[in-house]
Formats: sequence, C-alpha cells, structure tokens
Amino acid sequence: MKLSRILQLTLGFGIAAFFIWWFFKDIDFAKLWVEMKEVSLAAIISSCVLANVSLWFRAQRWKIILPDTQAGSKKGMFAITEIGFMANSILPFRLGEAVRAWMLWRRKGYRPMISVGSLVVERIFDTIGFMTMFVVPVFFMKSISHYRIYGWIFIAVISGVVGSATLYRYFPNSMKRLATKLSALIPKFARNKVTLLANELVSNLDWLFDARKISAFVALSIPIIFCYVAMLIIVVGNWAKFNILGGMFTVAFVAFGAALPGAPGYIGTIHKAIQHSLVLQDFSEEFAGAAAIIFHAASTYSVVLVGLFFYFTSRISFKEMSKAKQQLHEKQ
Repeated sequence: MKLSRILQLTLGFGIAAFFIWWFFKDIDFAKLWVEMKEVSLAAIISSCVLANVSLWFRAQRWKIILPDTQAGSKKGMFAITEIGFMANSILPFRLGEAVRAWMLWRRKGYRPMISVGSLVVERIFDTIGFMTMFVVPVFFMKSISHYRIYGWIFIAVISGVVGSATLYRYFPNSMKRLATKLSALIPKFARNKVTLLANELVSNLDWLFDARKISAFVALSIPIIFCYVAMLIIVVGNWAKFNILGGMFTVAFVAFGAALPGAPGYIGTIHKAIQHSLVLQDFSEEFAGAAAIIFHAASTYSVVLVGLFFYFTSRISFKEMSKAKQQLHEKQ
C-alpha cells in the first residue's frame, strides 16, 4: 500500500475517532439506551425506505445533468447511484463519487471529463440546496436566530451561484470569455487544474438552456433533500418541538458532517453534527445522540444493502472500485 494511501486512512480514522469521542463525551449511556429503545420499528423502516427513495430521485436528476450524446447511455443510473453511495459507506474520503464517475465512463460510455463534471455540478447544487436548508430556519426560529450572520453569508453564495448559472444560460459565450480572462489571474501551478474543472462543469450545463429541464431539475432536487428531512422528523417523533424547520436545520448540519473527510460511512462526523443541531434545539445530549445513531444507521446501512444487490448484479469488483479514482485521474 502506498504511503499516501496509508496517510489518508490514518487521517480519516483519526478524524472519525475524534468525533466519536466528542459525541460520547458527555453522554449517559443508560439514558442513551433508553432513548434508543423509544424509537419505533416503523420509524426505522420508514427511514430506511426514504434513504433509498432519495437516491432514486438523485439518479433521475443525474440524467438531466448529463448531456445527451450518442455514445453515452442513461439507463441504470439508479444502480450506479446506489453502488456509489454504498462505496461511500465502506471506503474512506467519499471514494464512492469516483466509483460513480468510473462506472459512468466504463459502463455507460461517457467520457471521463463528462463523468467527473456531472458529479461536480451535482455537488455544487447540492451545496446550494443544503445552504437553503440552513438559511430558512435561522430566519424563522428564535432558538437559532444567532446563526443569522451565517445565513446572510450563505444567501450571498446562493445568489452568486444562481446568478452565474442564469448569466451562463443567457450569455454563454460572454461567460466563457470572462472565465478565460479570469483564468489568467490564477497562479500557473493551479491554472491547469482550474481550467480542467471549468471544462468539466461546462460539459454538463446543457440542461440550463432548456426550461423544462430546469423545472425538472428543481422539482427533483426538493425530494432529494426533503426525504432526509422527513427521516429526521420521523426518528425524533416530536412534531410540537421538531417540525419541518427543525428538520431542515438539522439536515444542513448533516451535510456539513458528511462533507468532512473521515472514515467510511461518515462515522462520527454525522453523529456529532446531528447531536449538536438537536442540542441547539433544546433536546438532551442522550436524546440527540439516540436520534443521530438511528438516523445514521437507517441512512447508511439500508443503502449498503441495496447497493450490495446492485454490486453483485453489475459484476464490478472491489479492486476496480478501490482504483476508480486513480484510473479517472490517469484519463483526464
């Protein structure tokens, strides 16, 4: 095993260990167990179903992002999505994203640049969606109103991304010329990578020129996120104290926890993110911890089970999955 891979694994598991310690630091284990037993089996099963339903909507949106080409096929995107998110749960540093891009390239005929670019576009708009989940509650919930300064920052970012996408829709050539001029300001050591990233993005923005595709993109983005909001509401099971706004706020924290580099399955980071969010909303450490454990288990292990089904039927090997990122890098 290469030294870089060893260092990555060490760092990932080190981050996970720190967040696990932080998560359990102030918890009474007896109370935690009592709170976990209060969650019904129906709530757990519903959450497992919703986690996979969210991925189905994600797969449909992915079809919209990808350009229409004769060489590329958009069939079987749900299977690739499930396998990719399963890989995120068993491989460190979100390598499931590389697996998705690799399968799109090797199994569906899309060029590596388009394959990677489609996921970059997906992540950008996912970020905008999760920022929105943070912005709305902080302006309507008094208990978290002290986070409004971050809400304004996120509004600025959201406006910048949406504004740039709108300008590209109506003035694509002008935006490309502007990007070329701005690239000259980038230091030479980073210019090639930034240019490559820009080309990857542009290759997956054809849908911006079709109003129907934009509408479908927005319509599909809503349930992708709100499936997780519903999961949290079901697991918490206290509508009077934790409703849609609370679920939105917590989902934003979930996204932050998932974005942190760490061990497979976002272990530790997501747990602490959910716990902290619920404590901010006046839940106890033990109740918040129980909700975090149940949510993580439902959203991770149910996807692993479905992903394993598609993994075995797709005839992809674990060795291929683990080397997906390297092969994509060599082809770019």
